[in-house]
Amino acid sequence: MRAARARRRRRSPRPGALSNLALTLTLTLTLHLTPTPTLPLTQATPRPTGAPRNAAQHWKHSAEPVSKHGELFTRLTGEKPHAYPPPWPRPKGFEPGDDLARFLLLHYPRYGDTAYFDPLTGHAVDQTLLVVERAVQALHPDVELTFAQMFDFIGDLCGGGAPLGFGFKKDFYEKLSKDKRSAWWTSKVEALAAVFVDEMVERKRVGATVLIAGTDPTDFWPALLAEALPIALEAASKLLGCKAVFEIKYLTDLPALEVGPGGEAAPVLSQAWQLTHPSTAYTTMTRDMSRRWDAALAQMFGRPSVPYFARLNKRHGDFNRAELRLLQDHAKACHCSLTLTPNPLP
Repeated sequence: MRAARARRRRRSPRPGALSNLALTLTLTLTLHLTPTPTLPLTQATPRPTGAPRNAAQHWKHSAEPVSKHGELFTRLTGEKPHAYPPPWPRPKGFEPGDDLARFLLLHYPRYGDTAYFDPLTGHAVDQTLLVVERAVQALHPDVELTFAQMFDFIGDLCGGGAPLGFGFKKDFYEKLSKDKRSAWWTSKVEALAAVFVDEMVERKRVGATVLIAGTDPTDFWPALLAEALPIALEAASKLLGCKAVFEIKYLTDLPALEVGPGGEAAPVLSQAWQLTHPSTAYTTMTRDMSRRWDAALAQMFGRPSVPYFARLNKRHGDFNRAELRLLQDHAKACHCSLTLTPNPLP
């Protein structure tokens, strides 16, 4: 009897212990995750209604090829691979046409165990993606969004985290032997083709709008997409029992670059859809490139353009001081907070 009572005492928390623990956790989260109190803040964005999709179900046809590509990346680099998690269900009021998927194709993800967005809040976990999240939020001022709800697929050339200053071409691709380079390319194409198959077969999509940004992404992604598409169409046609249709759409209706202040010729772009990397948004990005970013996101989400990128750099004049400070505070903290201002455009 005494032994039984002792076991019950060990299993049962003393009165008030749980409430004290909850208070401790609340204080800890507040201390670590709340940005500077001079900013207008709201409560952390709650998880949207409906649980995030199961990865194996959402990536039914691409889970295995993507996993194999990740294994190859680990063998080549010794680094842990990152794969884009299933996007979260969309809230009411954020329901763009479902005929086209939305792909964001960049350079490399951040280091760490959590890739792309926080599994608890859905907010972006690195500075580059936070800027993009805030810009998309600015297009939808009446709907509270998280990064996890915005894109159908995020792809990076480098399959895992890399340090600032890393260049995919010079620091990875060109250092591979010819055989390893060929193996990487084939594996990347197969994984991308399988993602297309998922969009066609499982979500009945007829194409994807792609936003590509950065020097190496501009050089590599179009060839990868072009090679993956016919493979995907053949596989999807067999699964559907009819001819599959899927089109890659680039965001080409963007403002032209401006002439220099002294009348110098405008820079020549290699592609009509070319964009600099969003990580330069409030540092070195030029004003005309900022306008191209605003126009590109407006096209992708079917909304009127708003000056989000165009107002991030104080060198350009009318800049959004509160938003710039929020981004700078997050950058100094080396993580993206769970608490954000409600509207990027005051």
